[in-house]
Amino acid sequence: MSSGQAGAASDTMSMQQLLVYLTQQQQSYQAQMQTQLQAQMQQANARFEYLVASRGEQRKKDPPMYEGKYGEDIELWIFATEQYYASRRELMEADTSDFVTMISSNLGKSVLNWYRAFIAECEGTNVQPTWSLFKGRLRTRFRPKDFGKTPKSSCEGFARIIKLGASCV
Repeated sequence: MSSGQAGAASDTMSMQQLLVYLTQQQQSYQAQMQTQLQAQMQQANARFEYLVASRGEQRKKDPPMYEGKYGEDIELWIFATEQYYASRRELMEADTSDFVTMISSNLGKSVLNWYRAFIAECEGTNVQPTWSLFKGRLRTRFRPKDFGKTPKSSCEGFARIIKLGASCV
């Protein structure tokens, strides 16, 4: 074997070794990347499962009920209802009766009797019972008559008590 052939054989051998080395490195890199990708997928799946589970817990809570009893806060019920159904805001704001129909199951007996009359009135006048209209009529019917007014009689009563106390001293 001549020295030229030996050199060529040596070059071929070192080229093969280089190719084997590069192939091994590439396989090692691919294995590392696959391991990292699997770990990221497991984390993403765990996060997704957590979010799905926590969303389910939120929806398991009962929606707010309104009984129409004395002292029950209609404004608080409206606020709580809008918060509970926040994901349905477009339905809430639509000019349809869909949202009102949906929340009607959250009304107690006396309010449900009023609701039945409200729906009959809307049908009789060919008016869509929207959430906005429903809230307005509900407030008119169930909000205390003196809502938003300063109770003068209470203030006057306190003023008289203070005057009486001052005159006794």
